[in-house]
Amino acid sequence: MDADPQSLAFDSGGTGKRSQDWGYQSYSPNSAISESGSLIVERSREAIRKNAFVYRARLNVTSDMMGSELTPHPISSDANFNDKISILCDDHQHDIVIGEQVGLQGLFFMALMAEQTSGECFIVKVNRPLSTDLTLPYQVKILESDFCPLWYNAVTASGNIVKNGIEFNKNTGERVAYWLYMQHPNELNLTESVELVRVLEKDVCHYYIPDLGRIGQIRATPSGVQSLVPLRQQAQFEDFELEKAASMAGFVGFIRRATPPPEVLDQMIELEKYRGKNSSIYDTNLRADSSGVADISLAPNTINLLADDEQDPVFAPAYNSTGGNDFSRRNGHRTAAGMRVSYHTMTGNYEGLNDRILRFAANADRRLLSMLLNLFFIPQVARKMHGWACDAAVLSGKVKVTDYAKNRRDYTRVEFDPEAQPYLLPLQDLGAKKLELELGLEDKDTMRRKRNRNPIVVDKARAEIMRREKELGLDVIGLMNDVNNAKAAM
Repeated sequence: MDADPQSLAFDSGGTGKRSQDWGYQSYSPNSAISESGSLIVERSREAIRKNAFVYRARLNVTSDMMGSELTPHPISSDANFNDKISILCDDHQHDIVIGEQVGLQGLFFMALMAEQTSGECFIVKVNRPLSTDLTLPYQVKILESDFCPLWYNAVTASGNIVKNGIEFNKNTGERVAYWLYMQHPNELNLTESVELVRVLEKDVCHYYIPDLGRIGQIRATPSGVQSLVPLRQQAQFEDFELEKAASMAGFVGFIRRATPPPEVLDQMIELEKYRGKNSSIYDTNLRADSSGVADISLAPNTINLLADDEQDPVFAPAYNSTGGNDFSRRNGHRTAAGMRVSYHTMTGNYEGLNDRILRFAANADRRLLSMLLNLFFIPQVARKMHGWACDAAVLSGKVKVTDYAKNRRDYTRVEFDPEAQPYLLPLQDLGAKKLELELGLEDKDTMRRKRNRNPIVVDKARAEIMRREKELGLDVIGLMNDVNNAKAAM
């Protein structure tokens, strides 16, 4: 034992033989990241460029977090305002992003992917004049983590403290600004200066997940940072295995030949010249080269005729790696854990899973990602951008309200719902939802929002369908009763 159990509250506090080489560094929440954050980011980007499993894992995480869209549902106390802002946001989402061939949903996708690959990203609002041909007079630009340097620490003229590129109020500790490059600092063909520019916090969305879970953490590392070393080891292991197998597959066999006396060797060479180059097994390529090595090319699936004084070939056995699959699978589990998905989701290998285990794994993944979406992405990005849209709509006169400044918090209230997950077992899943509704555990509007449907739009569409069916004389209710009666009879 490292120490007397009665003298230590925790085994990990021991300093005996088993723990004497267990070193440590006392890092603050941010020094742990700033020390080697840039190097970690570059290695994470290399992993997604070169490893298909990492790329698949990060795509799956993004897909499960938002699906094909993350839809805002304004829920202020003014229903008329909600309807107008919904229409404006829907129209503006197509040209909201500067310089990118994507809309708002594409921006969300890039932000989620950037957080996984680089640990964070920044979305900056750029105001536009009212004369521009935009639905709302502003656009946004998404920036990689490199635009806010980890190394920049300073004290401003006003006494505010800048830590890792983020400026904090000297009295309250609140974020007041970000120091950003206007162009990527590692761009090869720079057309603008690389000086830092101070951008107010109210015009920036900083999306990051404090993966270290430490209080006071203001920057972050990529997802899967704990898996980068094992991932590289696995890639090296597989490369070595392939190289070894390929090398051994190239050797068909060896011939052990007794070295003849010089006078016999001279006779063999003369005989070879007499019979012709390709008429004898004593070919010219059997003679030793300058290094004293002689060889002969042997084709697979052939039987070679040997001379009387030659021995049978010794064939190398096919290489068979023992434990290689177990190592790769175990390492894959470790990698998937860092990537926030299960091993089966990351690799697409569902061997040995039944439907119950598959449903449990899928629900566990979705619960984790739903937590991250609601705790970090929605408050850091989605809600703040919705506030930008409401501000622009009111200030531009597109929506007229008289008490917006006084009640801004109410007007900007919104819920974001990702695209609904498909049912794993539709009949069972829908039956459970129906039971929740009948028992009063859920309401229709909430269920619809979770299915990424606006309740008001759904009700209006249903009313229109019922009106049209009645106008056309379609007895849909009677038809459904006939179907139910037929089912009961069966």
